[in-house]
Amino acid sequence: MIFDAAAGLQAALAYALDAGGLYATAAVTYFVGPVSVHLYHGRVGNVVVGAGSRIAGPGLGAITGYLIDKASSGGNSTGNQGTTLGVGIGCLVAAIVDDAINSHEMLQFWEVGLTVTPTITRESRGLSLSGSF
Repeated sequence: MIFDAAAGLQAALAYALDAGGLYATAAVTYFVGPVSVHLYHGRVGNVVVGAGSRIAGPGLGAITGYLIDKASSGGNSTGNQGTTLGVGIGCLVAAIVDDAINSHEMLQFWEVGLTVTPTITRESRGLSLSGSF
């Protein structure tokens, strides 16, 4: 779930800062992070379910969002807004499904620490994210 939060934060920052490169890092964090945790724990079945849901969710969301956008505009829209919204919703649903089905280790709230440190200077903007278990 920490990887999902980090990917969502990266995607939100990419949108807010109009920084296309952050979308790529968000996608890598969203897909590779949880799958690598499943691999680390030796749960190959969870890798298949997790990777499948994380590929299918955004894909189905994109198609659904595009079709809804086109239909609601009478065909006068490019479908970009619906596609983008659909991908976001699909990612969220896939992450929830993956976490609900594949997460077997329960952590107490106080066992997890997360620190977010924004860095803004005249020359650059950035964000530092660290956690402890």
